[in-house]
Formats: sequence, C-alpha cells, structure tokens
Amino acid sequence: MNFLVRQLERKFICKLLSCNSNYLSCLSKLNCSTTNDPNLNGFQLNLYNHYTRDKEPVEVDGSPVTFASNSKQSSNKSLVGTAYVCGPTVYDYCHIGHAMAYTRFDIFRRFLGVYSNIDLVTAMGITDIDEKILTRSSEEGLSYKAIGDKYFAAFLEDLKALNIIPVDIFVRITDHIDEIIDYIARLESKGCAYINTETGDINFDTSAVKDFDVKADLITTKSKGKKSPKDFALWRSASNEPKWIYQSPLNGQNFPGRPGWHVECSVIASWLYGSSLDFHFGGKDLIYPHHFCESACSAAYFDLVDKQPAIKWASHWFHSSHIRLSKEKMSKSLGNVIFIKDFLEKYNANILRIMCAYYHYRFDFEYDSLIIKRYNELDRIFKQFSLSIKEKLLSLGLYRFQNDKFLNCEPDDGTLFNLIKESKHEILAGAADDWNLHRGLVSILDIIKYFDNLDNPTLIDLYCIKKHVFQWMCALGLNYPLDDTPNNVKQDLLLLQLINYRKNIRDLSLKSLQTSDLTVDTAKENFAKILKTSDEVREKIESLGYVIKDSKFKPD
Repeated sequence: MNFLVRQLERKFICKLLSCNSNYLSCLSKLNCSTTNDPNLNGFQLNLYNHYTRDKEPVEVDGSPVTFASNSKQSSNKSLVGTAYVCGPTVYDYCHIGHAMAYTRFDIFRRFLGVYSNIDLVTAMGITDIDEKILTRSSEEGLSYKAIGDKYFAAFLEDLKALNIIPVDIFVRITDHIDEIIDYIARLESKGCAYINTETGDINFDTSAVKDFDVKADLITTKSKGKKSPKDFALWRSASNEPKWIYQSPLNGQNFPGRPGWHVECSVIASWLYGSSLDFHFGGKDLIYPHHFCESACSAAYFDLVDKQPAIKWASHWFHSSHIRLSKEKMSKSLGNVIFIKDFLEKYNANILRIMCAYYHYRFDFEYDSLIIKRYNELDRIFKQFSLSIKEKLLSLGLYRFQNDKFLNCEPDDGTLFNLIKESKHEILAGAADDWNLHRGLVSILDIIKYFDNLDNPTLIDLYCIKKHVFQWMCALGLNYPLDDTPNNVKQDLLLLQLINYRKNIRDLSLKSLQTSDLTVDTAKENFAKILKTSDEVREKIESLGYVIKDSKFKPD
C-alpha cells in the first residue's frame, strides 16, 4: 500500500476521532460545557506568527475562531480543527521545561472546548530512534527499542501526573519507517532531494523551495557533499544497527541508514492530516531549523511551493518559551534540568498551570524558589476558594442544587455583577490577543478577594461566582477535586458540622479568655488547652486535604 492511499485512510480516521476523542470524553467528565454567545460575535483569536513576525487572525475551515462566555446553543455547529505536537525524543526523563510546553498545549485545547466551538483532533510524534537513544542504549545495556519503551512509558506517566489530556494519537517514528521511505522517494522523484555521493545521505534540495532564504542564516549544518550548506538530510547513512534500507526510485541503489529528524514530523503530520493542518505546536527552539525544514518538506511534497510560502503548510504555529535556570535555558544537554517527577514530589501540577497563565507563552522566565513560592500561594488561594464556595453552599444544603433558570442569571450584588462582567471581558479579550491569559488570572483573583469579604451572599450570588470561576478553572485544567456523589456529600456535611463545632468552641474560648472577671489562672489554662486542641483539629483536617481559614475574632 503506497503512502497516498494510507494518507486517505488517515483522513477518514481523523473524522472518526473528532466524534469520539479522549478530549471530548474528558470534557464530559469535567462537566464543562462549550460556549458561544448568540448575541455577540465574540472575540476573534489572533496568534503571533514567528515567521511573519506579526499577529494573525485564526481560522478553522474558513471560519474565525472566536471566544464567548455564554453556553453554546444547540444550533451552533462545532468546527473540527487539526493539531500536531512535536513530542520528546525518548532517551531520558522529561523536565519541567517540557512540562510547560505540553501544559500550554493542554490549556489551549481545553480553552477552545470551554469558550469556543472548536474540537481539535490531536496527534503527537514520538522520536524513538536517534543518536542520543543509541548512546543511552549503550550506557544502560538495553536495546534501543527497550530504551524507547522505557522513557515513552515514563513520559505517559508524567502527562497523567500533570493532568494533561492525552492526544488522540501518539505516533512512534519506528512504527512508520515505510511511510518515511515512501515520502522521501517521492521527494527524490520530484527533484526535491538528491543522493549525497560523499556521505551516502539523501539530502533535501532547498533550492526547490523559493522562500527558503528566509532566516536561512540561522540554519547551520555540515555541508560535506551538499549542493548548498542550507540543504539537510532526509536520510542519514548508517553502518551500525538499527538501520533500514532506502532504495532510490531513480537508480535503484540501496542506502542503509535512518531517517533525518526534520522529515519525520513532516511525514507523520502529512500521513494523518494531508496537505495542511490548522495548528502546529512545539518549543521555540524548534522555530529554526526544525519547523522551517519540516514545512519545506511538506510544501515540496504537496506541490505547494509555487502557491504559498512553505510555512503556510501549517496555518498557525504556537511556539512555547523556555524556563531558564541560572540564566540559561533548561536543557538536558546543559545538565541544568528539574525532572517532572522530581518537581511533582514537592509541588502539584496546578502550579505549572498557574505559571502558564501568569507568564506569556512567548517570553522566557527564570525559575527559582521565590517564583515557586508565589505560585504555591496562588494555588492555595484557588484551593481555599473551591472549599469555601462548597462550604457556603453546603451550609444551605444546596451544593448539588441545579436549576436551568439559573443558567443565565445575574448576581444580586451590584459590585459582584460588575466584577464578573469585567472578568469575562478580560478572560476572553486577553486570550484572543495572542493568548494573554494573565489578564483573566488577575480578574479571577479580584473576584475571589471580593468573595472572601462578602457578607451573607445570596444563593444567586454564590451560584454566579461558582459558575464563572469554575468555568475558568476548567478551561485552564486547574484540578481541585470536589466529589459531590451522595456518599461524599454526606461526608462533607459531617465535616462541615465538625468545622462549625470547632469554630464555636474556639470562639467561646476566646470570648471567655477576654472576659474581665475571669481571674482564675487554672480556668485560663483550661481555655488555652481548648484552643490548642482546636488548632490540632484544624491541622488534622488540613492533612486530609481541606483548608480551614480562621476569621478574625470579634467579641460581642
């Protein structure tokens, strides 16, 4: 079966996946409805293009991608978009720089599902054959395949621990060597690739792509036997195992070797999506040369070089910035990494998501203990809010209350009404403006601060706050589990009684200690012991994952 026939099969598979993907299943479990505003056009998403150096409006299937806050009407048809993510080379454990990139993609995917009507069909390429893998194979005394299996499994565990929804398809390069060989053969037949007689490689001829001179000065590779130093290897000769045979369609000559890195992603993305895709994700270190060379291969393969710039093979690019450690990019090659598994032993995954919202995706930031302390505190605030809103609704016996008449209700409190209205604008307008999530984060913190000081909120107020803040948390993938099954509701009601009992005992003790006619030292000592016991109860409850925030004591 040739490459083009396989490609048509993959298009059919993608249509099936769009109707039954892991992503849609996860959204359903999260109870996060997708949204659109029937009365407004919404905010159209614009993303920065590193190649044109300009913000560009985002479209899927010819329709603008817009954000709005009201529940999606059944008459609004969902659009299906395609997204490809450059995955890791599986020779070691992933670090938090990788985690930030994949978390950013996960947030993008969730946000589109919550605030827009775009369902993404997603795929990730996994490089499981590479010189680094062979080196690690020798070091650990395992086969290259065993190394790939080991670290790919570890990568999947990292994604799970990070609360990242798996892509619809993980594609390992070694499972698709035949497709890569077919792809390169077609490029050679079209005159876009040639045999390097000095090295035995098959090189891509960059002169076949008229706009390859763009930023070509950033592409530096060894030029032995090349027609141009800008040319790059599609197939690298190899004498050691593993190796596969590439046969030239022009002269029938066999070339033992392995695929080049750039063409791997070209083949996999084209194999799944055809001649174009909507979104392509990766780290900013991939802008040049990897993504540019990848685009050149696809443009040449699909005869697009005379019709559009090569980089338009992917309609929209999303390049994630780096974390810097000691003023250098976090990198395995530099040895200055913090592995995901080590980070999660001390902190939870929500902190990375909060960092993704705080820092713009295009700008690097320095990692240090003070930074983590700041976001650990924000995580505590969000967790405290989640528990507090549940406590207030539980006290009314209405935590699981649901009424369709409430779906479009507005708060009774005028200030709260304005805060939520402004927050909706900041969340959507910020995200639409080149993915600025910081604006939404600040507006949510303003609402939580107001909520903490809101006396006797009405049921409508509580419902509106919960709906708005939880929708935003869902869009960012912030995970603060609040199980509301019947058994757990009973447990929470019991816990609430314990919390209230503790509060009453504490207040009574403080009031008694401040009474002027209480002079007996032993009595004061007993009350102090009661307060100490109250603190111990708080610590035990907090050890179970609950947070108790003592209010300032106000004597009658």
